[in-house]
Amino acid sequence: MNVREHIAFIRGAHSCPGAPLARTEGRISLNRILDRMKDIRVSDTHHGKPGSRSYTYEPTFIMRGLNELHIEFNAL
Repeated sequence: MNVREHIAFIRGAHSCPGAPLARTEGRISLNRILDRMKDIRVSDTHHGKPGSRSYTYEPTFIMRGLNELHIEFNAL
C-alpha cells in the first residue's frame, strides 16, 4: 500500500464514507459560530502588536500548523 494514497478524507479505497457529512457539519458549525461574532482579531496580548507578532508552530516538516492562535472578538 502506498502511504501517500492512504488519506481518509481524500479519495481512494480507504476513504471515509462519512467524510462528506463531516465536511458539511464542520462548515455549517463554523458559519454559525462566525455569525455570532464581529470584529474578529488576533490577540495583541498573546501574539504582540501588528508588525511584530510572534507565533509558535508544530515541529513537523509535513504540515505547518500553529500550536495556538488567540483571538478576540465582539459578540453580536
